[in-house]
Amino acid sequence: GYDADNFDEQNKNMNNRVPLQEAKIDEMSRRKIIGKIISTNPEILTLNLDSNIKPKVLYLLSVAGNTNSDNNDESKEFLTNVFKNFPSVLGLSLDNNLVPTLDLICDIISCTTKTVIQDNALAQGEEDNFDMISRDSQKKQQQKILRKVLMQHPQVLGLSKENIQKKVEYFHDIDRLQYGCNDSDDDGNHKNRLEQPSLAARIMIVSPSVYSLSLKENIIPTVECLARLWGADAPSYITACDDDLAVA
Repeated sequence: GYDADNFDEQNKNMNNRVPLQEAKIDEMSRRKIIGKIISTNPEILTLNLDSNIKPKVLYLLSVAGNTNSDNNDESKEFLTNVFKNFPSVLGLSLDNNLVPTLDLICDIISCTTKTVIQDNALAQGEEDNFDMISRDSQKKQQQKILRKVLMQHPQVLGLSKENIQKKVEYFHDIDRLQYGCNDSDDDGNHKNRLEQPSLAARIMIVSPSVYSLSLKENIIPTVECLARLWGADAPSYITACDDDLAVA
């Protein structure tokens, strides 16, 4: 039954056991993640730790803005999520895969970064200092958005630069049909508002998994179906070969 005299001692013992239980759960979770990484991509065990794995880990942390020692927990969460959901990332080439792909993703979301900073400056009545705020904040904001993208769908790292670029061009063509050829620049950004985010950027940020879909088998048929339902125009594409698409 309830023992008032021993309540404090019992409560103290229970509190002491909680951290130990949490530690055991964390350790079990880490082992499961490591097991999944190795079983999914066993060739990882053949990679050199210093010359291959560490440079990729440090690069991912640097581009996602998690190198600050004060954000150690955030860094762990970011890496854990990436490796758990896309363990093959460690087998990708840093120079031939990760760097070109992430450079392109950063280019895609850059217009959104500028818009967010501009909106914040306007909201705070600091539009006169926009250029200075932009220089100071753009990299940090871009890292934040990029981290969000990779946390949602790290598999985008496995796509080639060419694969992503084809989808970006298709999304830009949708923008041009919607806003008119004279209302968007070559990057798909709309001129009716300073650096208005393109469709390609919005999709990358809100639903990056779309970029892992097949342009030929999924994206184009869906867009054309919706266009017919709404009585709208859709970009006209023809199949050039099994793997590539060309503008009609």
